[in-house]
Amino acid sequence: MLSGMLLGIALAAPVGPLTLEMIKRGVQYGFFCALAIGLGGLSADALFMALIYQGTSHILAIPAVHLLLFLFGSLFLGYLAYESVMSMFHSTEIDKAPSPYSKNLVIKCFLTGLTIALINPINILFWFGIYGSVLSESTQSGSLDHILVQTSFIFLGILTWNVIISVLAKLTSFVLSKQLFKWIHGFAAVLLMYYSLHFAVEFLRAMLAVYNGLFH
Repeated sequence: MLSGMLLGIALAAPVGPLTLEMIKRGVQYGFFCALAIGLGGLSADALFMALIYQGTSHILAIPAVHLLLFLFGSLFLGYLAYESVMSMFHSTEIDKAPSPYSKNLVIKCFLTGLTIALINPINILFWFGIYGSVLSESTQSGSLDHILVQTSFIFLGILTWNVIISVLAKLTSFVLSKQLFKWIHGFAAVLLMYYSLHFAVEFLRAMLAVYNGLFH
């Protein structure tokens, strides 16, 4: 149980596009929006776990799937970086932010988190690699009940980390000045653009590999 929970925290802890978006939305809109981003990502993780359990990891070996993942990942993260840049140049945005309890805003944050996790190639490959290994080991050493318990604690670890990030983002917002708020958006924009360009490069490499495979 403890190892499952620690694995969940380890999977969620690295600073990536999802964590960046949680911090940005949490600072801007509050705890519930940040948590909604995290829950969206958690829902995608649940889908990945179900696919792995059903033995569909071979789908990732299809070149077209790689191309689509890298392409959509690059485009969507580039869009998020653009949003961060726009927020940076609107100094009054922090004053005009919608209520953190707005149902539509929370749903939008959830869908954003879900989309980021679903199209992030690093996240997908990480899950299929790490959780696939865990599932294989558990299948050999335990029953279905053991696998379900361990999976539940992996989820609990991820959820715990998401709550911690959401709380910290909300607490940070109390001491933010408008200038610091701009810098946070600027920093997020730079990192998101880095991820976007990284996936764009990987997309071009995958395209080149497919081309070489077809014509050489």
